[in-house]
Order: sequence, then C-alpha cells, then structure tokens
Amino acid sequence: MTNQCGRLAGKTALITGGASGMGKAAAELFAQEGAQVVCADLNDAGEKIAAQIRESGAEATFVRADISQTPDCEKIVQTAVQRYGSIDVFYGNAGISSHFNFHEMDIESHYDRVMNVNCRANFVLTKLILPYMLKQGKGSLIFTLSVNAEYGMANGASYSASKAALKQLIKSLALEYSALGIRANGILPGLIRSGMTVPGGPIEQAVLPFVPMGRAGEAREIAQAALFFASDDSSYCSGSMLVVDGGQSSGIRPQIEV
Repeated sequence: MTNQCGRLAGKTALITGGASGMGKAAAELFAQEGAQVVCADLNDAGEKIAAQIRESGAEATFVRADISQTPDCEKIVQTAVQRYGSIDVFYGNAGISSHFNFHEMDIESHYDRVMNVNCRANFVLTKLILPYMLKQGKGSLIFTLSVNAEYGMANGASYSASKAALKQLIKSLALEYSALGIRANGILPGLIRSGMTVPGGPIEQAVLPFVPMGRAGEAREIAQAALFFASDDSSYCSGSMLVVDGGQSSGIRPQIEV
C-alpha cells in the first residue's frame, strides 16, 4: 500500500540508473516514502524493480532508455508526465566511468560517451523537466556526482571532468531557479559498493586505504542522502553538495608514530 504519510507522499520521482546500485536503492526507498517512481535505465532489470515496487503496494513505472540520446530523454519525461501528471523530483543518478591513461584515451568512446551520459544527459533531462516544475512552482533536482568532482583522478580524466561539469550545472541551476521554488543539489559519493565498485575489486582495493571509516559505503546510504534532498526536510538547501564518503575527502591521513 502506498505510504500516504511518507516524506514523499503524493510526489512523482524520476530516477535515472534506477535498475541497479544507488538508483535501485533510491527507487525502493522513495517508493517506501510514498512517491510514484519512474525508473529509467538501459538495463531491463529495471522492469523487475518496478514490478517489485508495485507488488509492495506502491506505484512504479520502468522506461528502458539510453539517456545519451535526446529522443530517449524525451520519452522518459513524456512517460512520467502522461502516467502521473507531473514530475516533482528528478534524481539524475545514472553514470558511467572510463579508466585509461590520458594519452591512450579514445575521444569518442572514452570521453564523448562519458560526458554524454554523466553530464549532457542531465542537462537535457533537466531542460525537459523544468517547464513542468515551473508550472507547479516547485521541484527538487538532485544529481549524483562524485568526490572526483572536487579532486582529479589518475587514469580517469573524463570521469572527473564530467562530474566537475555537473557540479557547475547544479550551481547555475540553483542561482537561476531557487527563487522560483526549484532546488538543485548534488551528492558526492566516495567509495560505494555498486555497479562500478564490486566488493574486493581493484577500485575498492585502491581506494579503501584512504577511507578513514575503513569500509566502503552502501547504496542505501546514498539513497538516504537523495531522500533528504527529495523531501521537504531540505527545503532551505539549493546549490548544496553533500559529501558521503566515509571521511575520504577530509585530507591526507599520514601515519605518525607517537
């Protein structure tokens, strides 16, 4: 049964990358909190996620789409509006990474593709969604960035560049639309176990020594941050960047014998 008293009761939330990892966790949590959820993903597993949400008594729709393609972005927004009448929350979570030595990167597959999915798609989807939020005079725009929006990454220049660009998009949106009732905020995850980071994999092994908490984060912990921005609990937050990284970005952690 839909939670009529949840923090997102009566709201429609559109989530990209909703078939797995952080997007899946957010879709499930948003539904538990009363939202009507639209999951967009290239992965057909999103249909199963939406079905499970419906079986729980909540409302969800899956849209198979490649968000790097403008017509697919249009299809996602049209589906959400036609089915639920509005879009109150947009969570731009979908993202991809690419790890290559800079001089060996292929521009089309290692740079253009990353920028198109991580940044351009969010630009296009936001542009399509904003007229509906402006009409209702309110809305929450949330984006998954990365601690690499603040720091560079060896062998990951395209990924860091895409997340840094997305950060400035958020800042610009906050400046332009906050007075009109539309908030824009970002989440900066650190080492999170999701599709990109498998337990014990090379990324986790490389990053874990620099995480003061001594563990990788879980997808649900990012979903909780997204819920905060999606709900009225964050009513005075716009242009904010919430770091969820177990202390990783606090600074260098030297080992000093005392």
